[in-house]
Amino acid sequence: MVVSTDYPDPDLMQNIDYNIKSNVPEGFNNVTTEGYIWGNDYSPLLAHIEKIGNNNGKFDLIILSDLVFNHTEHHKLLQTTKDLLAEKGQALVVFSPHRPKLLEKDLEFFELAKNEFHLVPQLIEMVNWKPMFDEDEETIEVRSRVYAYYLTHEK
Repeated sequence: MVVSTDYPDPDLMQNIDYNIKSNVPEGFNNVTTEGYIWGNDYSPLLAHIEKIGNNNGKFDLIILSDLVFNHTEHHKLLQTTKDLLAEKGQALVVFSPHRPKLLEKDLEFFELAKNEFHLVPQLIEMVNWKPMFDEDEETIEVRSRVYAYYLTHEK
């Protein structure tokens, strides 16, 4: 079961639905979308996997893409991840530092994961790509980085 979430804005959700219909092979019907705000009641998310009776009602994989820039939401992101991740599951966290002066705040997400939420961060890789925004040549090296981490439950 794949549950794709985003902020519950109708335009965002319609775009995700369109992408699923355009890219998921016909007959693969275990893909759904759900508007969700991190930290809110996640029973609507769990309802999707309870239908298939998998993993004691938790997710094997949670993907957090381009979310760590929102520093005020770190606790909510991590609490939700911890609560929804299966015991042997992995969370994949991928991000680029859009605001180079705040990179340390971005990286604090992983310290918080380890120290307060007992989620073990593992850097998978850091690669350089063309930065999303070209306006600041001085910070291009930092803004071109793409970080990928796994988070797993502490053993």
